[in-house]
Amino acid sequence: MADEQRADVEVRAANLEEFDELDWILRMVFADHAPAIHPSEVFQPEWTTCVFEGGQMATTFVTVPMQMRLNGILIPFAGVTAVGTLPNKRRRGYVRLAMEQSFREQKERGQAIAALWASQSAIYHRFGYGIVSTQTMYDVDPRDVVFVEAPSGAGIVRLSDEPEMDVLEPLYDAFVAHRTGPLERNDALWTRGFGPLRKPPDEEGPLRIAIYEEAGQPLGYAIFTNREYDWGMLRSTQGDSSRPQQLWLRELVALTPGAYVALWQFLASHDLVYRIVAGRMPEDDMLWTTMRDPRVLRRRTWDGLMTRVVDVEKALPLRPYGQAGRFTFELDDELCEWNQGTWTLETDAAGAHVARSDESASVRLSAHGLGPLLFGYHSATELARVGWLDADDPAGLVDWDRAFAIPQRPACLNIF
Repeated sequence: MADEQRADVEVRAANLEEFDELDWILRMVFADHAPAIHPSEVFQPEWTTCVFEGGQMATTFVTVPMQMRLNGILIPFAGVTAVGTLPNKRRRGYVRLAMEQSFREQKERGQAIAALWASQSAIYHRFGYGIVSTQTMYDVDPRDVVFVEAPSGAGIVRLSDEPEMDVLEPLYDAFVAHRTGPLERNDALWTRGFGPLRKPPDEEGPLRIAIYEEAGQPLGYAIFTNREYDWGMLRSTQGDSSRPQQLWLRELVALTPGAYVALWQFLASHDLVYRIVAGRMPEDDMLWTTMRDPRVLRRRTWDGLMTRVVDVEKALPLRPYGQAGRFTFELDDELCEWNQGTWTLETDAAGAHVARSDESASVRLSAHGLGPLLFGYHSATELARVGWLDADDPAGLVDWDRAFAIPQRPACLNIF
């Protein structure tokens, strides 16, 4: 866009009086599929970076201060959400304007990492974001849920009509304690937006909660909804008159293999259900491995969380590393020019330190590859294999691989 064409374009935070405009744009862009929550209920004006054309809001952009786990450590990050441009204002570079301004604001606020769920991941790759987790969906007939050498728990599954937060929250915290990607949940992340305890739409039926216990000790839970369909719907969805129900599994958390199997066996015991749909399961979820016939899960996997290192000097020391070492690399980052150049990362048992370096870099990569490396989603060797990292000595990448390795595949259970 030429400068003269941008004379009437302004990039700034929206004020509260303009939140109705922000709300209207989001409903236009996302087809009004979200719950009826006004932006003023969940966002602060200072979190917004909007683009105005001729005094009218054209593009919305919000960064919410949040926390997530990175190799087991709780870190702050900028949760990018509510990004949208009116259809008649697209192809004018407005998202780029908002993105570049927001990167500067995030750096000033000390938010070294940005993360988002993309409606289209292609939009964000060009801004240096990389995919760091996947989401998996199962669509399975409960009669096909049969395990191989299933560990049998010695406990019971009990049902609760109301969320027992004193049970659910500690189980979730224990489940995510050593992972990468899960969010630190507040009430909104449990009950609003796409949270597992959000109010179900009519087509899903009532909210149900199953809790697995052994000797009175909770070891897992399943949050789900289910409802019955009419016969016309059944004919179009492969159901039958003897099993007219569908069950949606919103979240399953289990601290032991026995708890996991027991909860799935409970879900499969719904004799009137012809279909269980489970979404946003972690990539390393054990059902695929332990099912007698995994292909009946009709598993689908697609992109999940995307991250972007905004401030390399502050971002890399946030996580613990698997090996002590000294790693010098050259980073190509045109959008965040303060990241451009050569850096040395030093890791040991006490932590990590990053500083600019005059040494010759043995590894070169772009911002697009740094996020997946930092989050352990791709190893340095994998990045080199696909051409996202260049190493003088590819055999020497084994030390990088060990340093950046994480014990479990990244997973984020919340869309935000």
